[in-house]
Amino acid sequence: MIAGKRYSGLPADIWSLGIILYAMACGYLPFEDPNTGKLYKKILNCDYLIPGFISGNCKEMIKKILNTDPVTRPKANEIRKHPWYQLIESVEMEGIIVGQETIPIIEDIKTELKATHCDLEGIEYAEKFIKLNKHNHITTTYYLLLKKAERDTGKNLLFEKVTFEKRNYNSTGNLSSTRPSVSQFQSTSMMFRGYSQ
Repeated sequence: MIAGKRYSGLPADIWSLGIILYAMACGYLPFEDPNTGKLYKKILNCDYLIPGFISGNCKEMIKKILNTDPVTRPKANEIRKHPWYQLIESVEMEGIIVGQETIPIIEDIKTELKATHCDLEGIEYAEKFIKLNKHNHITTTYYLLLKKAERDTGKNLLFEKVTFEKRNYNSTGNLSSTRPSVSQFQSTSMMFRGYSQ
């Protein structure tokens, strides 16, 4: 973009990941100069140094990603195949995919919500709002109550319920033609917009 070329989303994001990788590995940014004109020139010329303490594989990865030509810059799947990326095995987290799977309801929290906050407008739709991942005063109150219960018990109640339900669902006694594909349960992560652990 500094060169006046058309913005290309994914390659630009890969470039940004390269900047982040460099900063995390080296401890400082690859391109720095108090003069903006000189800074842009350094970026356009890819004028940076990689310190000697960086491993050969990491250096190679940085050089491939910090490539000013977006066409030859590696794609995400190529980065995943790189030896440096392969040093640590990815761990698949148990959880749900919001939008594809139903968000489980913790009945005790729902009951507490209805009992203690019965004056909230729309409280009768609490379960529907939570399952649809709506963001409003009802779901906010529900997740605050859930967070308080988790803090009090020292347990991750939502994660435990998801894990329990999936393990029961995937047991051999629950095989049926309506069962979702295994791929839906793979590469999942515990991501709830508006709720973090």
